Amino acid sequence: MQWADTCVLLLPCGRSAHLKAGWFCGQGKRCLILTQDGEEPELMQLLATDICISLDEVILKLAGGPAAALAIAAE
Repeated sequence: MQWADTCVLLLPCGRSAHLKAGWFCGQGKRCLILTQDGEEPELMQLLATDICISLDEVILKLAGGPAAALAIAAE
């Protein structure tokens, strides 16, 4: 975990996964949460860098945002 720059938390998951994601947030590292559409995030999940509702959104965030997505689509 120390060498990684990003954590992706896939919900639903267990307590130890949440603890690891919290460690990433505490270290100031990027943390993405993939949740189900319409599910209200819990208070501590708001510490994450992004909360995504689809795998496509996670991939977009990991690629660097809309500009990167356009470059990928153009290839």
